[in-house]
Amino acid sequence: RMLRRARELLAEASAEEETLRASLIDKKHDQNIQLDKTIAELFPSGPSTPTTTLVAQLRQKHLSTDKLIRLIERLHEREVAAKGLHHVEQTSTTDHTKFQVVSSNEVNKAELARIEGLIDNIIDAASFLDEEWRQEKKNRNDKHLHYAEKVHWTAGNVADELKHKARELRREHDDQFKKRQNDYYEAARKKKKDEKDLKP
Repeated sequence: RMLRRARELLAEASAEEETLRASLIDKKHDQNIQLDKTIAELFPSGPSTPTTTLVAQLRQKHLSTDKLIRLIERLHEREVAAKGLHHVEQTSTTDHTKFQVVSSNEVNKAELARIEGLIDNIIDAASFLDEEWRQEKKNRNDKHLHYAEKVHWTAGNVADELKHKARELRREHDDQFKKRQNDYYEAARKKKKDEKDLKP
């Protein structure tokens, strides 16, 4: 009886964990929809959207630095997928969640045309707004940096924050690629050695 109860508790815990994972995946999906919507609003003409339009959109929306970083992360995700490169995707069925490395090995030219270069465009626009903010502070002779400006908006340093995130994402992906490449070469070397050892 105790063993049966232990199994039941284990099954319940597993089901709860799976429900939580599925919920997180749904949340991520909903967040991506909202981020994609914001990206479309920032770039009504895609990569050909004038910098002045992007700056105006950013000024109007007054997005927090955290939100801008999430936009950078989302654009990176989409760019990696569009290039057909390896990336992790999460899927959830009724009773199981999968985390799998996916690669189509095919370039989605239409998607790539929509988003390639947008990360750098956002950084350039943020740099313009950083300089604008610094100039306005100087004109007002305001030398005090308010808490919200420093923590929530990282005022005057938004572009640097975004550059750091972009470099981090690109370096991380490059490192993953190199590791997979090394693993492939190691497996090929081992296979070749095994075949050699099996020869009479």
